[in-house]
Amino acid sequence: MEDFVRALIPGDDPLWPRARKYVADIPEEHREFKPAKRLKAQIHAWLAVRKQPGLIGAAIGDGQLDPDAPAATAFAMWLSKLFDE
Repeated sequence: MEDFVRALIPGDDPLWPRARKYVADIPEEHREFKPAKRLKAQIHAWLAVRKQPGLIGAAIGDGQLDPDAPAATAFAMWLSKLFDE
């Protein structure tokens, strides 16, 4: 899920690099998430500093994620084929 959301964050979003740096700067001894959850922590740090902080679903609904990103288009096409519409 986080990989998909990451693909929808606009490439020119100025807060995404800061969210990644914030998570990277957390000292190892204070990280309460496993390395495999790093992207999840980055996504949630990014969500926390948005104009409308919230959950991933809210970010999709609020237009904070790019619905025209290639990953979104591919997902929409897959859904369309899946449901034959």
